[in-house]
Amino acid sequence: MRPFPREKPVPADGEKAKILLLETSGAAGWIGTAMGGNLLAQRQLEAGRKHVRDLVPFIGGLIQESGWAVAELDAIAVGTGPGSYTGLRIGVMTARTLALATGARLLGISTFTLLANACQENLSGKLETVADAQQDKLYRQVFSWDNGWNSAGPMEVVSLGPWVESRDPQIPIAGPGVDKIPSPARLALKVTAAEIHLCVMARLALHKLFHSPPDDPMTLQPHYLRRSSAEELWDQREKKNLEITSRHNRGSQ
Repeated sequence: MRPFPREKPVPADGEKAKILLLETSGAAGWIGTAMGGNLLAQRQLEAGRKHVRDLVPFIGGLIQESGWAVAELDAIAVGTGPGSYTGLRIGVMTARTLALATGARLLGISTFTLLANACQENLSGKLETVADAQQDKLYRQVFSWDNGWNSAGPMEVVSLGPWVESRDPQIPIAGPGVDKIPSPARLALKVTAAEIHLCVMARLALHKLFHSPPDDPMTLQPHYLRRSSAEELWDQREKKNLEITSRHNRGSQ
């Protein structure tokens, strides 16, 4: 059962919906507030500062700056990746915790959807987004245009070389994975510049709030990029520290 408070109903007036925005998939993260689909305020989290101890005070300050109280939030939108392992984990965990604590509706939005909708319509009517999956692989997803960019298939992992050789060169490409494509091959591609903008996230969050069921704060998971060796080592150390702490606590009882 869902802990108290219960999930809030969809607000009657969409233009007054109070939405918190969290996007922490990249090197630097962003948080913002939106009234309906309009961005009110935003702040950037510097690279290396995407931790709970940094995120929570930033969120509290931004909500106060917007003239709200945390309990007044109608929805919390969070980027679900693909993206940075550490950044996504902190962002999604924070969003889930706040949703459970406030009853605000949780709205997970993929980073690829955010990137695609930062791009304009093109002649092909299709767009491909890519991100580095490490080990000469890419995450990719194709979108089609229908009054906005909508997913035309699932996100998948592809090998870089075969993908470059077999893809349709007429379909524009966007996303951080473009930098992983070798220069000679990249010159033959139609590259579209795209950055994640919270104003786009605000618009997508409002649409999802009214047209799709919310995500479950107990089960929502991000799409992690493959962890680097440093992140895997950090995770192993954290697990070891937890085991040591657990043994110490049992021994002191």
